[in-house]
Amino acid sequence: MKPTKARSLFGILFGAVCMVLVCYSLIDFIPPRDMTATRMHGVRYRVQTYAALHDRLPESIEGLPERPGYDSSHLDGWRRPIQYQISPDAIVRLTSLGRDGMPGGSGDDADIFRSYHSRRPDGTWADVITGWSEDSLAQRP
Repeated sequence: MKPTKARSLFGILFGAVCMVLVCYSLIDFIPPRDMTATRMHGVRYRVQTYAALHDRLPESIEGLPERPGYDSSHLDGWRRPIQYQISPDAIVRLTSLGRDGMPGGSGDDADIFRSYHSRRPDGTWADVITGWSEDSLAQRP
């Protein structure tokens, strides 16, 4: 019994769909909140490296040199720029407004903010692995 063209086409199409599903299941997806936290770590590293080289904090994170071999993006997991602020006492604050891009919210819409002291108590620049001052995934009070 010889298969018909329709049956052969169905077999090829079914095989292709199965291959796509297998390949899709092998791809690791990083949730946007986790991507944001990872990128904030990268931004902190680049900011502190810049400060140590230039003896000042950068005015913006957009022009920071890339770190070869690492994700050097300044965008959050939803592809919006991470907000960068410096307080008068040299505390750096990085903020993402979450999925909705609006202040506040809960779940994936909740703000993600991190801050750290860019200088040690003696006035020298903190190292690039200095700890965060606030919980990475906390909501603003």
